[in-house]
Amino acid sequence: MNNLDIEQLQSRLRHKLSCQKYILVLDDVWNDDRAKWIELKDLIKVDAIGSKILVTTRSTSIASMMGTVPSYVLEGLSVENCLSLFLKWAFREGEEKEHPNLVDIGKEIVKKCRGVPLAVKTSGSSLFSVFDSQRWEIMRD
Repeated sequence: MNNLDIEQLQSRLRHKLSCQKYILVLDDVWNDDRAKWIELKDLIKVDAIGSKILVTTRSTSIASMMGTVPSYVLEGLSVENCLSLFLKWAFREGEEKEHPNLVDIGKEIVKKCRGVPLAVKTSGSSLFSVFDSQRWEIMRD
């Protein structure tokens, strides 16, 4: 495969896709070049009935450009779910009960994450086993 040119690779891909139904997931797409999207769709257009392409993006303009169906906008996690996720990453199980002052700061941190799980997880894990309230306040601020 390393010695094939782009046309040969495209031909092999088309052949592989034409033999079966597939789902292609393009996660976190940021490229808004419509010409490239059309080129990709043409490349994988092999009439495999029932095949699907799922695109995730944070950009509404990219979603509308790519979509053949209306886009589905995911809501962020609730504050309660965010706090639960945060505490899971910031403490060992049950350890948060020993540090209610840090949990209070954690609640404020979680609000700033606006329901984004990656932000919650990253914030919590960066404070794992840190019991210095100043470090938590720095994260919060």
